[in-house]
Amino acid sequence: MEEKVSKDGRLKVLIVEDCDVVRNFISAYLSAENYHVVTAENIPGALQAIQDNNGTIDAAIIDLVLPKALPPVINGGDIAKIVRESSPRAKIVLTTGFPINDDDPRIQGAALLPKPFTPKDLRTALQ
Repeated sequence: MEEKVSKDGRLKVLIVEDCDVVRNFISAYLSAENYHVVTAENIPGALQAIQDNNGTIDAAIIDLVLPKALPPVINGGDIAKIVRESSPRAKIVLTTGFPINDDDPRIQGAALLPKPFTPKDLRTALQ
């Protein structure tokens, strides 16, 4: 990933996760690692965050299964595509607590991070 930095000199990471505990864990960890963190808990929130940060997202950590679908945006894979359109160089990490096949089209071009994961797993997925 070509590293860009936000205005304050930190890499900007979008976290899209509906589980408060998981979202807060990722946010706290990445903030402590000096990332600029933007969070969303559902699809409408993710779409707004992408619009608000157009072209400036360096990485996105997105849960594959999200509430409040807004067809045609129905899952985290759809959000990943929108992030790529807005920020083509962004690293995409998709998370899931469900079994998934490596050839699932939702994860194409993204790193897959199965839940539960550790801070080390998260750091590795972002590299």
